Amino acid sequence: MVDPGFPQSHTTGTTTTTTTRVATNIRFDPTYLNPRNIPGVLKCAVLEFGYCALWTFFYLTAAAACASWGGSDPAAAAAAFFGFVAMILYGADAFFKFKGWRAGEIAQGERQIQMAGPDMASPGAY
Repeated sequence: MVDPGFPQSHTTGTTTTTTTRVATNIRFDPTYLNPRNIPGVLKCAVLEFGYCALWTFFYLTAAAACASWGGSDPAAAAAAFFGFVAMILYGADAFFKFKGWRAGEIAQGERQIQMAGPDMASPGAY
């Protein structure tokens, strides 16, 4: 016997709407990878120099604050010592990065120049 309250067949429908929007705040800048573009390379060297110089200042202030308590607290004296060592290392790195930037060196790696000669074959298609 068939239940009078339930129909023999029924239809079910589903509607789905999806909207995807991608907004990236970090964008790829290919000028950093082009060895012929010296200003793009120098931007990276200047950023690294600024980073090292800023951390030199941070370690100077933190180590000086620890050194002021170093007479009464041996842990503060040890922190001051290692803070001054880190300050010297970051300062030396900033100095060498500044000299390299002024000399036109690239920030990381080695400059590789490849000249195409008459005997050099062209790369094939992918």
